[in-house]
Order: sequence, then structure tokens, then C-alpha cells
Amino acid sequence: MPAPVDRRLLPRGIRARLTATYTLAATFLIAVGAVVFLVTLTAGLHANLDSDLATRVGTLSSVLQDADSSEFPIAQSASPTTVSVPRPPLHSGLSDAIDAYRTPGGRVISPGGVTLPAIVLPSGLSPGPGHAPAYTSVEVGRSTYRLAVQGVARPDGTWLAIAGASRASNEEAVHEVVRGVLVAGPALILIVALGTWLLGGAALRPVDRMRRDAAALGAQPGDARLRVPATGDELAALATTLNELLDRLQRSLGRQRALVSDAGHELRTPLAVLRMELELADRPGRSREELAEAVSYAAVEADRLSQLADDLLFLARADEGESLVRTQPTDLGPVLHNAARGFRSRAEKAGVVLVVDVPEEIPALADAAALRRAVDNVLSNALEHSRPGGQIRLAAGWGTSGEELLVQVRDSGPGFPEEFLPHAFERFRRADAARRHGTGHAGTGLGLAIVAEVAAAHGGHARAGNPPGGGAEVELALPVQLVVADSGRKAVRGR
Repeated sequence: MPAPVDRRLLPRGIRARLTATYTLAATFLIAVGAVVFLVTLTAGLHANLDSDLATRVGTLSSVLQDADSSEFPIAQSASPTTVSVPRPPLHSGLSDAIDAYRTPGGRVISPGGVTLPAIVLPSGLSPGPGHAPAYTSVEVGRSTYRLAVQGVARPDGTWLAIAGASRASNEEAVHEVVRGVLVAGPALILIVALGTWLLGGAALRPVDRMRRDAAALGAQPGDARLRVPATGDELAALATTLNELLDRLQRSLGRQRALVSDAGHELRTPLAVLRMELELADRPGRSREELAEAVSYAAVEADRLSQLADDLLFLARADEGESLVRTQPTDLGPVLHNAARGFRSRAEKAGVVLVVDVPEEIPALADAAALRRAVDNVLSNALEHSRPGGQIRLAAGWGTSGEELLVQVRDSGPGFPEEFLPHAFERFRRADAARRHGTGHAGTGLGLAIVAEVAAAHGGHARAGNPPGGGAEVELALPVQLVVADSGRKAVRGR
């Protein structure tokens, strides 16, 4: 198992890591390229040498075939497995060339008929007449010679034509290239490292500038943003994305600050009323009826505080991105009828007629508790603004397009002010600053905000408006659902 790498030894910073990575890659590529080049060069030099030897041995073979045997006296003194090296030079005045013949008797002579000193040939190297030349390498003194040997048929037997050349020049050329690579390779690697370091610094300079801008944001106004490079590349896109993130964070922070401020303002009134009622109840000489009335008022304010805290927690969960609903196959008909039943006594006490136009069965994928909460908020708001003798209508059904399930609450009150409608579902927004604070939480300005959050959590939306006949209307639009049969029971799936 390999030993773990000490991360403290790794280069720190993107610039250093880029330089190290590209330097290692360049080193690998240069090494591979050098090896491939040297192998190719060596093979090419050997091929050129063999080609030259083939031409020379072919010429020697032709000369031998055309000559009389009397020009090459036969001698049996030489060993049949030896060949000569020229002393003095015999080919073009070059000391590294060999041109020779071997007679059928084993004597090795030059083209001029001079007997040459012998060297040992590999065993079995004796190509027959008409065959291609055979190649071999032999050691002559301190040098290595490449030989091409070809058989020639003559009346007195088979002769061997031999052409050879020293490999010293080829080896020296390869050594020169190796020395050049050993000198140029490190220099090239150093140039790559320096170039990568400089280019990395230039490429990361906008990132460093964005880092400095981000570090300075804390000391600047909330609308300060990162400078976007005018390059139109990925760094510019990153700066734009970060600015959008800062915008969202600023809006979220603004909502949280407003929520805390408005919540503190809303909590101050019921807490003051509750404290006053408790102080009145604590005064000596209070009758039983007065004490009961004080406790009753205190209970109302405590209930209002509890509801306000519950609403604030609900909206805080929405701001944190938590799931507000758990949808499942639900029959919304009983849910809406039960909501109306819960407000019927309050409506009768206020002299308001509550009309319910809801089918007995409305199968849907929904969270019954969350929808009940939203409908309760809308009904409470409608009841709060309805005059005696007025009417509230709760209706549900499919929209005209068949793509939405609509839940509507319409009242016969004064309606929403026109300037309020664009802000109807904002938190702590009230249509009437002098709104009555009855039971429930209609006076907190959170009811419609919760309605909008519930609708959005179901994938739908909420609308508020003033219908042509007068009054106000709030509508929840939920995505359409289809009902299918499954083993005799009703189930719901999304379209």
C-alpha cells in the first residue's frame, strides 16, 4: 500500500498548482518526445546505412560477375569464416569503409586482389546466389562495423561480396543529439514553468481583484458589488453570478431585518395589552367579574401572541428553503367544508352569511393541513372586513382552462384599495391601517403572506383582486391533478 502523501508538501495556491501541473506535464511530454525522436533517428540512420551498403554490395556483385576468374587467384590459406578489414583504406579514401570478396576457398581479398587481414564473421552467415543481401554487425578493433554480404555464383564456386561501414559516425550523431536534448530539455522545462507562472498570474489577476473587492464589501454600503471584467469569459460570468448571489442575499437579509422589525412592532401591542390586563387584575378590590374579564382579555392576547409566533416560524421556514408541505393523495372537499364549519358560528355572530359552493369530493395531491391553514387565513380576513348583512362565499372547482384547481373566497366588503393590490401578499402589509384586531391573527399582516407561501409550495400561486360586483376576492390556484382508478380506490397522480 503506497504511503500517504503529506499535503503540506503539495504546492499551495492555484497559480503554484497550475505551474507544477503544467511543468510535470511538459517534462513528461519532452521526455516521451525525446525518446521517440531518438528511436526514430537511430532507426533512420540504420536504414540509410543499410541502403548505402546494399547499393555498394550490389555494385561489388556486378563487378564480380563480369570479371574473369583469372583476375581473382584462388587461395585456400584463409579460414572460410573470416573476412578482412582494409589496411590501408580501400573505398573512396575513407578509413571507415570495407569493400572485399571472399573466395569459395575462404580467402578474403580486396577488389584489387590484395589479401586482407581476417576478422570473424557470425556463424552461418553465407547467403546463396540470387538472394537479398544479409546484414550483420561485427567488432573490428574498437569500432563496430555494419556489413552487407551477398552471394555471387561463378564458374569456380560461390563467392561472397562484402560491403561494410563503421557505425561510429551514426553513434556519434546520436550522442550529439542526446547531449543536445540533455541541455535543451531542462532549459525548455524551465521556460515552460516560467511561462506558466507568468500566464497563470495574468489569468488569475481578475480573480485576485474580485477577492479584494469581496473583502472590501463589509466596509462598504450594502449595494456594493464585485467589478465584472470586460472580458466576456468565464471569470466575467463568475463575477456576474456572485453579484446575483449577493443580490439574493441582500434581499433575504432585508426580508429578515424587516421581519424582525415588524415582528417586534407587532409583538409590542399585545404584550402591552397583556401586561395592562394583568396589572389591572392585580389591583386590590377587583370583583370576581372584573378579574374574569381581565383574564379573558389576557387569554385573547396570549392566543394572538401564540398565533403570531407560529406564523413567524412558518415564514422563517419558508425563507430557509425548508419544505412547507407534504403532498399526498387527499380529498379536499371535506377539508374545505370543515374550514367553513369552523367559521360559521363567528359569521352568524357577526351577521354575515357564509355560503359554501364546494363539491363533496375533490381528489388532489396536496397537504391538507397547509391548505386548511391558508383557507382559514383568507376566511378570517374576509370575515374581519365584512359588514353585518354581508356575504362570504367559499368555492372550489376546476379553472376554465382545466389546468388549475381553484379555491376562491369572495366577500361583499369594501374590497382592497387599488394601491394595496400589488403588495397584497407581502408580509406585514395591511389594506387598512385601522383594521380591527379581532380573534385570530388577521391584524398581523401575515395572513395573505402565508397563503402565498402555501400556494407556491404546492407549485401554484395566489391572486387577490376586486371582482366587478364589488367586495374582495382571494384565489388559490393549484396545478391540475388527474384521478385514476387503482383496485377500486381513488389515487392521484400529477399530469
